[in-house]
Amino acid sequence: MKKHLVFALLLLFSVNLAVFTQAANPFSGQDGPETETKISSSRPVNSWIYPVIRFSQKYQKVFKQRLTVFAKQMKTRPFGGAFWLFLWFSFLYGIFHALGPGHGKSIAVLYFLSRPGKAVHGFLMGNLLTFSHVLSATTLVMVLYFMLKVSGLTTLDQFGGYFKLISAVLLMGIGLYLIWKSLHEYKHWAFEEGEGDQKRTEMKSLILTSLVTGLIPCPGAAIILSYALITGIVIQGLLAMISISLGMGFTTSSVAIFTIVSRQTFLSLARKNLGHFKIIYTTLSCAGALAIFILAAIMLMGML
Repeated sequence: MKKHLVFALLLLFSVNLAVFTQAANPFSGQDGPETETKISSSRPVNSWIYPVIRFSQKYQKVFKQRLTVFAKQMKTRPFGGAFWLFLWFSFLYGIFHALGPGHGKSIAVLYFLSRPGKAVHGFLMGNLLTFSHVLSATTLVMVLYFMLKVSGLTTLDQFGGYFKLISAVLLMGIGLYLIWKSLHEYKHWAFEEGEGDQKRTEMKSLILTSLVTGLIPCPGAAIILSYALITGIVIQGLLAMISISLGMGFTTSSVAIFTIVSRQTFLSLARKNLGHFKIIYTTLSCAGALAIFILAAIMLMGML
């Protein structure tokens, strides 16, 4: 029994800890307006995470090159074969783009460490988070392009800083709320998932956390949309944002679902001893919520 618990615990934290430690910015990737995610040589990188990020960088560049070719072809045939390839490669770009550090994966991991969930919840959070992440970039770039007559790339970081500040403060509040809720559940042992009111509360918490985390504009999406606007394919560029969001959602929701399954596996092994189960359940819940608060606090201090 102890061996099974140890194995489940290692399963729970192995990938999740790697995601947590790689997220220098827990809200968005490191990519700036002109380059993909870069890995500082001075930053310690997990030996198996580094190849994944390098693999992601390589194919992001390949996909962006292909998107450039398809965008030029659509100038003569706006909705021909190049259009569908443009959407498909945007989806693939989203998948590989989200493999890099950030993009909300760390928050999704920590949220489902702190709260119970099912696969559908992981799918919902992963896609809602990345949709709001891309939507904020889309909105900002469109406003800057059509109203301020600029591409949006240079100004993105300036406006993004305000969104980061708001997101950090709100996430700190969410972290504190989840800590309080975990301690309240331990005191009253009110964690059962069958209550309708609690289900609504959990869904509200999940949606709010997703929207707050995805508030920061996605630089990768902004680059592609700005190029599409400059090229003159506005509608195709907006549809590509949906494809990128779905691709990023696929990656992020996969990480979230893995966390949910790992947590359920660990707790199912611990459930045989109610006393230990209550302590382990509360420890996981508080640890995940506290980590959300710490990540948000670090982000806030970095901006101030």
